[in-house]
Amino acid sequence: MIPCRALLFLAVMFHLTGCGPMYRTFTFYDPPAGKQGKNCVFQCDQQRANCQSDCQINYDGCVQEAEFQGKRDYLNAKEDWLDKREHCLSKLKAQVKGESVCGDADEPRSHSYVSTAHCREDCGCDTDFERCFQLCGGHIRYEQRCVSGCEAVQQ
Repeated sequence: MIPCRALLFLAVMFHLTGCGPMYRTFTFYDPPAGKQGKNCVFQCDQQRANCQSDCQINYDGCVQEAEFQGKRDYLNAKEDWLDKREHCLSKLKAQVKGESVCGDADEPRSHSYVSTAHCREDCGCDTDFERCFQLCGGHIRYEQRCVSGCEAVQQ
């Protein structure tokens, strides 16, 4: 049994850690001066848009392929499971007494055969854009700002 003081201590510690300040990094883009710099940044924007579009198309294709492969693997496993079950049941009919010769294999579930973990949603388009933006003469600033629980920081 846990003493009351220990429970009170744990509750206070949970409260203090759960309500601490949360920070978020904000990115600010200072564009280059002049028409040439702005045209350069426009090209960077176009490259990022193309990159994101290609990335989304590749990701969607990867997910579709994973789902197709998963369904195929599931159907093969289900067929194999049904064959083993039928074979086992026929053995049981022939068996007069004794222990069961059937295994306890669970029926395959379709969701366990689909994996999209290898499909990439992030293709580094933003990193490439930032590099391009800076090569055009732009400057990038990163600021961490408190977004939640900020009262604790101000005291």
